[in-house]
Amino acid sequence: MTEYRLKITGVHYAANPTQRAGQPDTEEMHVRTRKMLSWVRDEAPFVVLKPDPSCRHNRDAVAARVLGTRIGYVGDDWLQVARSLLTQSGEQMMMARVTEVSVEEHGWLWVTVDAQELTQLEPLSSMEIEWKLWMSDLPLLPPNDDEEAEQEATYVLDHMLQKNVDNDDQKQLKAYLNIWLRGSRHDLSRETRQKRSLYIERLESAQDKDIRQLAQSLKQQRTSICGRPMLNERTGKWWTQQMVSDSAARLWQQWKLRNAGHLWSGLRWIDGLLRQLPGSLYEDIGQLEEVFSRLYYMNTPRRALQSILALTMLRQLTCRELGIEMRPMAEDEYKQDSVITNPMDMPTTIGRVKEFGRTQCSLPIQQQTIQALCYWLREDYEKESAVKRETNFDGIFHHALNLTRVKMAISDIIIEKGDQDKQSLSVKQAFILHKVLEEIDWLDDDTDTTFIQWYDDVFKWPWKTRDFKSVLAPFKRSHSMTWGENTVNDPGTGREYRQFADYVREQLVDIGQDGTINDKVAFMNLGSDGKPMYIGHGLKRK
Repeated sequence: MTEYRLKITGVHYAANPTQRAGQPDTEEMHVRTRKMLSWVRDEAPFVVLKPDPSCRHNRDAVAARVLGTRIGYVGDDWLQVARSLLTQSGEQMMMARVTEVSVEEHGWLWVTVDAQELTQLEPLSSMEIEWKLWMSDLPLLPPNDDEEAEQEATYVLDHMLQKNVDNDDQKQLKAYLNIWLRGSRHDLSRETRQKRSLYIERLESAQDKDIRQLAQSLKQQRTSICGRPMLNERTGKWWTQQMVSDSAARLWQQWKLRNAGHLWSGLRWIDGLLRQLPGSLYEDIGQLEEVFSRLYYMNTPRRALQSILALTMLRQLTCRELGIEMRPMAEDEYKQDSVITNPMDMPTTIGRVKEFGRTQCSLPIQQQTIQALCYWLREDYEKESAVKRETNFDGIFHHALNLTRVKMAISDIIIEKGDQDKQSLSVKQAFILHKVLEEIDWLDDDTDTTFIQWYDDVFKWPWKTRDFKSVLAPFKRSHSMTWGENTVNDPGTGREYRQFADYVREQLVDIGQDGTINDKVAFMNLGSDGKPMYIGHGLKRK
């Protein structure tokens, strides 16, 4: 027989089952916790371990019970062993001897299971979650100071703990451990969990007692990461700081511009993604403490975690601006966005601005500013009206595409790279745009004339020629990703065509190293199930 030692945590919550989310601890709660731990120490020679599928935070949870009462759960780092022991036993529960009890405010106990040696570890459900959607092109917050410090400390600790740390290194080691602990206290990512366990293992294997002692703060953080005090701090002070940060303000402004200020449409798009979170996590979207805890226990990769937190932040900011509650929504609850600069209601926009200028602005510079503002408002409205207006030729595009967003993206390309006098792409640029759209499978009808007719309906075609006959034949015959200095006699022309094609492609899709096309979720319509539709792309792209 082999002895397997497991740590039981969460006794505080078992002793205080009525404690509400966000409610601070009280001395009365601490008394109940110590009382339960003392009872286990004095009266319970063993505990019963059994899966608890009702645990909202962790679907793999294994509860520890004494005389019909739950006293806690097997700790996160021992959970896979416990699940594997249960599977190997073929029984629904197992007994474990109580070997050590820590009677403290947030105390714990160690138990030992005697069993046949495990031949393999059973994978937890969190290990089988598919995170591909959340690793793609989604809004992200730039790293904050804590994350930057954690990354630096991780780099240094990885190098220092590869070897035996001598006495001269202890001061630096302790300093960087403290930096890492501060930076990682709210980092719920899989990578940080793995680093924490690795650092504990390496420190505890050191010869020097003082170095081994450094592992205690890491172990304490591991035990308390989803404890009530940390959850309160995470959903209170920490999340509030994230919401009012400069990074959040930039993300919010970019988001509103991307959605042309259409908050209801943006909210529907965000929810279409969040509904795809594993474990029906969207149902808890209004309870941040639940969301954070479950993301931790789902073993979420950092890149996916960053996307989910950014979307959660955007959703909360959107709900706040719309004046609605931050909670899950049914499909019939979303409203329609109104167009502020509707021509039938022009007095409420441009007319109101002009009236303000006549009555409140007397200086010439003020009048000039009002005139420029009215011009920009009208220009923005005309642009928005063009991209929202349906045309007879919209059918040339694949049905999975959100054409309003596609038109907005092309409009941005025109503004950024087009002919400023004509406010349009040149003929060769329009050819390249058409070529890329064809190559990424966005067009169901890829004939030149039909595309030009569509372009004219939406953006206006200012050129006399209405075809691409002037474009050199080598560009027509080859894939745009092969263009370069050797495509035609003039190397500069080849480079120019390739650079613009690459720019267009970057705005619309992601291209993998093997040439595969990955659609950007922002350009996809939502299907009847509320999830983004996709275009099937072949592997051989060039």
